[in-house]
Amino acid sequence: ANTTLYAYLYAEDVLGNGQLVSHKPYTLRGAVPGQPKTIDLRLEASSWNLPAGSRLTLVVDTVDLRYAGISQLGGAVTFSSPANAPSVLKVPLH
Repeated sequence: ANTTLYAYLYAEDVLGNGQLVSHKPYTLRGAVPGQPKTIDLRLEASSWNLPAGSRLTLVVDTVDLRYAGISQLGGAVTFSSPANAPSVLKVPLH
């Protein structure tokens, strides 16, 4: 199965208000339902000042009206983070 994933990185303030920092579409090809598939998604570079008390939030979706994706309507994608291969978000600090 093929689908398109859209990743959005938000900076959230202490009240939960978010600002989009970076985003990127990712086409997942040849996925087999029920079989795990590892992806390595690199978001577009951005320079952002994250004030104390704020947090970063990664959101992943299968639909974005700004892009012509290949996701089937009504489809589902499951994400996991197994103990032997945990999911990570690497953020370089400068």
